[in-house]
Amino acid sequence: MSMLGTVALSAVISTSITVIINNVIVPAVERVVERIRTPRRAAQAEEGGS
Repeated sequence: MSMLGTVALSAVISTSITVIINNVIVPAVERVVERIRTPRRAAQAEEGGS
């Protein structure tokens, strides 16, 4: 029972970690990447326009 309990706990923890990574970290990284890319595009557009 104790072995099965620890295995079940580790499985639940690993799945919850993957869910947190997919729902929180991935969107945050995408937002950061977009923030990094968009100012560069704006700067390039301003340089090209001038």
